[in-house]
Amino acid sequence: MKRYSIFISIYVFLPFLVLSWWAWVFHFRIPPVSSLVGHPIIAGDLALRTHELLPYLSSFERDFLLKALSGDYKLMIQLIRAWDEDANTLIGMGLQGIQRLTSDGLFQSQLIAHLIETTSSEQLEQFNIQLSHKTLYDDLSHAITPKPKISRFLPQSYVATSMLLAILPYKQIIAIPEGYKTLTELHSPQLLNAFASAETFKGEKLFLSKPDLAFVSHYSHPQTVEMLKNQSIELFTIQQINTLADIQSTILKIGHAAKHPLESQLLVHFMDATLKAIDNRLVAISQNVHDDQSFNRLMYICYHHHNLIPTKNSLTGQLLHRILTYHPKLNCPIPEADYEWRISCEQENLLNYSPDCIVLALPGGKIGFKRWLDEHPVLRDLNAYKHNRIFILDESLQEFPSHHISLAYFDLYQAIAAAYCL
Repeated sequence: MKRYSIFISIYVFLPFLVLSWWAWVFHFRIPPVSSLVGHPIIAGDLALRTHELLPYLSSFERDFLLKALSGDYKLMIQLIRAWDEDANTLIGMGLQGIQRLTSDGLFQSQLIAHLIETTSSEQLEQFNIQLSHKTLYDDLSHAITPKPKISRFLPQSYVATSMLLAILPYKQIIAIPEGYKTLTELHSPQLLNAFASAETFKGEKLFLSKPDLAFVSHYSHPQTVEMLKNQSIELFTIQQINTLADIQSTILKIGHAAKHPLESQLLVHFMDATLKAIDNRLVAISQNVHDDQSFNRLMYICYHHHNLIPTKNSLTGQLLHRILTYHPKLNCPIPEADYEWRISCEQENLLNYSPDCIVLALPGGKIGFKRWLDEHPVLRDLNAYKHNRIFILDESLQEFPSHHISLAYFDLYQAIAAAYCL
């Protein structure tokens, strides 16, 4: 206790008392996850009114969810508490299979949010340093031993950039990949354009910027990796991320490497709480709302000059499988495959399946939808088209392996919920 005496104050007394408890429980723990981003647009420009479907639950707004996932810790804890109350409501109604954060996960979330909100940046830095792992292993099993105080980071991948933007003060990020600046559906253009482009950091400019740690990936350009090594910049490699559990583990690893384990742990809890909140709404629809026999067959289609459907290897396939777990009255083809994330779906197969609802993942929004219909005029005979149950998602965000996959799951849920509101 004596070693922390300089930090004791009335505002941090509670966090101080439980710090030793944190040291025991806070070791790369990931909340349990069940097996396992564009705004949905309904063909015909109908407004989504999914909040009317479950009026007894808290408001579930996409804009709030995106803001929380971008690093608004106060909003994170507000939503976590609201969703915990929603779980109480659904359990009280007699619904089966309702999920919530564990009592330990809920307590951790509230405590971290309290620390972030009530302590000074200096005090929070000390807590984070104490809780960070001193030696880490990246995805290539290379030992990483960051200095006690590091504050300058250079992400070389979209995944690392996304996660660092959610858990770090922006001033600690030296630059971001130029291509990431196109993701204006996740961040404001003003924020993205405020960062320098990582590709411009070479030679003397890289040397003068003095990054403490660079995050690279398995697809980083070999010359870039070699350049970073030649300047003795410590590297943390992130390999391919294939599951939701991989995403959560990566968030925690990046958080410890960047000396921000508290923020990364809260983000993981929030991601888990978001998925569970959506699961619970699917349960409520299945057990309390589902009475429309015209809507049982769902189909998810990616369109790139021909129709593709996701396999169970893809993140989208895993999200669809999760939907069917909590809404078992729905059917959706999610084929097995050895390696492929998507397989071709011929027009004949689509007509034979005759989906009642189609989620169409396109890179081109409404223009892409018109092109899709122009190239498949026979599909106008499908029930999905006749009942106006074709929903368009931005394909680029549905397979983004970051915490924003929670937003992708929300978009899928909202499309399904909207099908009951038409």
